[in-house]
Amino acid sequence: MHLFLSAFEDVLDPRAANARHDLGELLVIAFVSVLCRATSCAKMAAFGRAKETVFRGFFKLKYTVPSHDIFSASVK
Repeated sequence: MHLFLSAFEDVLDPRAANARHDLGELLVIAFVSVLCRATSCAKMAAFGRAKETVFRGFFKLKYTVPSHDIFSASVK
C-alpha cells in the first residue's frame, strides 16, 4: 500500500489549510471506488463506508471515511 500512496505524494493539496481528511487516503479511496464502478461522489462515499474495515487495515482514517460532500469539494 505504501507504494500506491507514494504515487500521490507529489500531488499538491488544493484544499483549505483546515482540511481534516488526509489527501492520500482520500485519493486512494476515490481511485479504488472508481475501479469498482463508482460513478459519483455519493457512490465513492458509500463504497468507502462499505469497505471501511478494509481501508482501516491500511489507513488511519482519523476522521472516518470521507462523506460525499468531502469528495465533491475535493474535485472542484
